[in-house]
Amino acid sequence: MTLNYGWCKLNNSSTFKLAFEDSQFTVQFKNTITPLPLDTVFGLSFGVTIRTFKITNVRFQTQADAESCLSQMQALQEAGSPFLLEWQVNSGGAAGDFFAFDGTTRSMYVFCEKLGNISKAPGDEPIFFINDITFKEASKS
Repeated sequence: MTLNYGWCKLNNSSTFKLAFEDSQFTVQFKNTITPLPLDTVFGLSFGVTIRTFKITNVRFQTQADAESCLSQMQALQEAGSPFLLEWQVNSGGAAGDFFAFDGTTRSMYVFCEKLGNISKAPGDEPIFFINDITFKEASKS
């Protein structure tokens, strides 16, 4: 398996970065489509867009790093306002060279929806993993 070591930065912090093996960005458009008799279809779009960003196999070199991630994520969630997420797709990218989530804006305000399946490497290795972390867009401000 090839690792791309992309990373995301949370809340414009130089210290809260998450390195991961893979990432997925999903844009879902919510439309109203009604099939009618005689093979007629009536559709409306109210411009509702749902953006979701998911990172998989997030790695931590120490138990302290994994625990720090959990406490920082908890603090961001409890603050009650969306926090900034920036996505750099590989470790060799230039500083500030982030993906534009809406085609122009190189960051997205989010809440964390899930931290899934936290595990430890086999044996006495201090390496920890979070199988997946899912973020949902929460604000345009």
